[in-house]
Amino acid sequence: MKKQIFITLATLILAVGCVQKPLVSEKPPENLNFDGVVDLKIKPEKGQKEVTTNCSHVVTETYEDKSVLHQRIEDLDFKVKTVTREILPNGNIVQDNETIQRDGPGSLRDLAYPELGEVLQVELSPKGQVQRAGNYPKDSIFYLPSIPLPDHAVREGEEWVSKNTWRAPNAPVSLLVELKLKAVGKKQCGEHTCVNVLVSGEVHFPVTKEIKTTFSHTITGRFLFDQEKGLVPWSEFASLEQVQGKEVQAVVHSKLRSELVEPRGYRTPNREEPTCPFETTAK
Repeated sequence: MKKQIFITLATLILAVGCVQKPLVSEKPPENLNFDGVVDLKIKPEKGQKEVTTNCSHVVTETYEDKSVLHQRIEDLDFKVKTVTREILPNGNIVQDNETIQRDGPGSLRDLAYPELGEVLQVELSPKGQVQRAGNYPKDSIFYLPSIPLPDHAVREGEEWVSKNTWRAPNAPVSLLVELKLKAVGKKQCGEHTCVNVLVSGEVHFPVTKEIKTTFSHTITGRFLFDQEKGLVPWSEFASLEQVQGKEVQAVVHSKLRSELVEPRGYRTPNREEPTCPFETTAK
């Protein structure tokens, strides 16, 4: 089977989780109710710098006749700096993204991040839709919105749907990523109050005569959004991916977690969200 069918969505969205643990954090968040509606927009100032710490954990298992042929565990920790270079007249945001530190194996480009030393300039709409991502093609993973925001102001408990397609390098077909998101209230995130958003969804693999495999890919996650500053202080996305070929089956458990460390003020010592690197690894 071709390597490109094993997808780790990071941006999305993406990715990670210990095989022995639930896909998302065990402790449910403590929500604060909010009145009226909230409009979730990205709204940085020109020159603003953001730094996130990120960690990815991926376990890939290959089976034949229900016996494990091979298991590969990859842990990757990395830090990304984002600088807002320009706010365009139409409201779009031009940002430079640079990975300034990494530790561990794996491709950051597979997670829609630049490799170490690479500066990736991205143009985003205020709703997080990617308009330009360096020289990458428009059907690449770099055009998936890392945080799918609603196109309208939402009330507490309201849901919205995000649908996007992308094609892995040399893949014969595009994949459809369909996510359901729900604003479930507000909660304290350090010195700020953030909207708490739950995420679930699937990646759909088109059925064709040329591809003789069975494919399933589910996604769960959660992120916090500071609607006053237009920032994402914390996010975690997990996925479970299974590919069944004629004789061999592959299962991929993955999780991607991100935490904003600059600007400061979003973390407190008793905050319930887990941090990077991952406290435990799969056994």
